Amino acid sequence: MPPARPRRSSRSTTCASLPGCCHDDPGGVGGHRSRRDGPLGRRGRNVSVRIERPEPHLTALIIDRPERRNAFDTDTARRLADAFGGIGPEVRALIVHGAGGHFCSGADVKEREGMTDERWQEQHRLFEVAFSRLRAVAAPVVAAVEGVALGGGFELALSCDLIVCGRSARFSFPEVTRGIVPGLGGMALLARRAGPGRAKELVLTGRILAAEEAAAWGVANLVVDDGDTMAHAVALASTLAANAPVAVREAKKAIESGFGRNLEETVEMELEAYSRVVPTEDRREGIRAFNEGRPARFKGR
Repeated sequence: MPPARPRRSSRSTTCASLPGCCHDDPGGVGGHRSRRDGPLGRRGRNVSVRIERPEPHLTALIIDRPERRNAFDTDTARRLADAFGGIGPEVRALIVHGAGGHFCSGADVKEREGMTDERWQEQHRLFEVAFSRLRAVAAPVVAAVEGVALGGGFELALSCDLIVCGRSARFSFPEVTRGIVPGLGGMALLARRAGPGRAKELVLTGRILAAEEAAAWGVANLVVDDGDTMAHAVALASTLAANAPVAVREAKKAIESGFGRNLEETVEMELEAYSRVVPTEDRREGIRAFNEGRPARFKGR
């Protein structure tokens, strides 16, 4: 049977309705200006989300709050929502990374100390927007993980398509030890990768999953030496970006949409994806390049 449709919330699904939303900031996400304004953005203010472009068609999004192990506060979540929402078709692969030796330690608990229930939920709606926009990115997304990926940080990694991690990587859902549960898709995403039994083990105990075990479970795709994680993530993203962009996006969508459905429904989705790529210029270029014995020059159309 196909998975049940998620219940529609009466809450807004855009961050524009939230107080102090990134759309209210004429500066938007400062990271979008990294090539022009540098790491401090405009007017020298510190920017917690940076955008870099290591190669053509590749974008790297870096959470830059190393003093908080890259925990996301309200401002960082606004910037993440804006950045993920701004990923256009010119980006063929996206990398998500954390500065300073850690990936992300989840929501900033210090900021949450003393929050009212209403303010907590309001902030969480912003988190939901950011993560929903990440999952909606059409291009493949690679997480480059070193150090901790805890709580929302683990969910951030799981929201990516592929995970490259250093040997220091540590994944955990400690939420039950704090009286809450993962609330940004992490439980469902972990169950998809590792199975429901292992997902229950991690979520209900709050224990740490080390890098090698994460790879053995199918949570991480590749384990490399610390310090080499970003280089390996860029190399992987470059491979993804070199392939036909329309075909890559369609394949990603078909795999995600077909998961959990019966075989015939899944095959039908694949055939629909196949039909959409047949009339593309990239399909003709790919066949021509193969027959001519040269690399294909895909244009994304």
